[in-house]
Amino acid sequence: SAATGQYLVAWENGGLLGAAWVDPMLMVSYQFFSVNVPGTEPAVACSTSECLVAFTQVGATTDIAGLRFSSPSLSPSTISIFAAPGPQRSPTVSRTGSTWVVAWVDDNMVAGTSNIALAKSESLSMAFQPVPVNLPNSSKDQPAIACGGLGCTLVYRAFGGLQFVEFP
Repeated sequence: SAATGQYLVAWENGGLLGAAWVDPMLMVSYQFFSVNVPGTEPAVACSTSECLVAFTQVGATTDIAGLRFSSPSLSPSTISIFAAPGPQRSPTVSRTGSTWVVAWVDDNMVAGTSNIALAKSESLSMAFQPVPVNLPNSSKDQPAIACGGLGCTLVYRAFGGLQFVEFP
């Protein structure tokens, strides 16, 4: 994802997250680093001045957390997005205007099924707040979110196919 003409890419290697700022004009990474944060499944979104890497935080529980990068910082700050008993996984992140939106799979919402959970924040310096989403009661997986102008679209797998819901 891009910020100020630079791209931030993130990955997981052996349970630790890594990231690099890439200059698309030079086609090389010029700031490569390991953030040494235990995590998996990173997803990136950027504004013009900062990026959010949402990821599954690995530890005593599996929570959804984020790394806030101010371009081209090599020292991200860790932020909590959602912590609860039970496994959380597969985050995806997008933004519209100044609002950051994160969706993920919550394996703890209904016993025996997985659900999609959402949280948003008007600024990466503010706490993320849950967003109520009314989805049919069935097991859900593989969320993807895209936001723009008037709202967001959440796409997910359920009922043996793809489903979607739009929200402001």
